[in-house]
Amino acid sequence: YLLSAAAGGSPDALLRAAQMRANGQLESYGLDPRTAVTIAFGAILGAVDADLCSRINRIARNYESGDIVEQDYPLAERWLRLGADLGDASAAWKVARYHLTSERIVKDNDILLKYLAQAAAAGIPQAQVELGEFYQDGSLLPLDMDEAEALFDAAARNGYGVGNLRLV
Repeated sequence: YLLSAAAGGSPDALLRAAQMRANGQLESYGLDPRTAVTIAFGAILGAVDADLCSRINRIARNYESGDIVEQDYPLAERWLRLGADLGDASAAWKVARYHLTSERIVKDNDILLKYLAQAAAAGIPQAQVELGEFYQDGSLLPLDMDEAEALFDAAARNGYGVGNLRLV
């Protein structure tokens, strides 16, 4: 049934069959796992609609986890940037976190600031605090205590207690 569903273009079946073949569990599956994954991810993307960003995030999670495809954090980050560029605030925050920690990718401060500002503007309080700290420290952005205070205040109003701490 799995192979029939994969042959019919089911993205979940394609991904499962590719995973099984890569693990040596499905020798008779003739489609190269990388090709199967590409077809599956194309099917997951589907039409441009309101759910597109959640499907993009699903693809990014696959590259983050490495369960189905080879773990590839830089590629996951690029997928998340696509989602963020389409307006997904949570994807923008994830991109910013990738660059804040720079444990799994090479840090790029321009990308960090772009997506951190996007997430902060969308009302993600953790992003507001992080961006406020950059203004407070004058490290990656010019020192601007008024902007820092406004961001900390916004985070506090969004229910993030760290915003209140930073205001103090």
